[in-house]
Amino acid sequence: VDAVTAMINISAANVTLRGCEIEHADGTNQAILGLLTTAAADRLLIEDCHFHGTANAGTVAAMRIVGGNDIVIRGNRCIGDYTTTLGFIDNVTTASRNLFIVDNQIFNRTAASAVAMTFVATSDGMISRNYMQVLTGTAPIVGANMSWVGGNYYAATDATAGTLI
Repeated sequence: VDAVTAMINISAANVTLRGCEIEHADGTNQAILGLLTTAAADRLLIEDCHFHGTANAGTVAAMRIVGGNDIVIRGNRCIGDYTTTLGFIDNVTTASRNLFIVDNQIFNRTAASAVAMTFVATSDGMISRNYMQVLTGTAPIVGANMSWVGGNYYAATDATAGTLI
């Protein structure tokens, strides 16, 4: 369905999404979001999933996290054309506590994309060992209170070596 608000809605605690393939856009139809949570999504685990879409505009972000605590996003592969300032993960409206974002491969291929993930300023947690491709800029992570504990690499143009953040 073209322009569906979110393909997957998670509004309960202790949910695991593991080993799923989520195609959120093709040449004809694009979901606005691949996944949307509410603040009740405490202890959500998203692991070893493949989020992907074609080069057609329309998908804002693969994941929109609206609050929720102790969320783990680990080992996912994501490629799509997302809003240039939001990226793969878009944490909005409500801060999240104790986020753990690790071992993801992210490619925001929208022209002039500058961000791979963005968080509410008061969200906290750890971001480590992620590989991010954006198409411009030097700040692929926006998160004033997040701890970037190491091993995060990004490239701001195609066919270039990654830079350690």
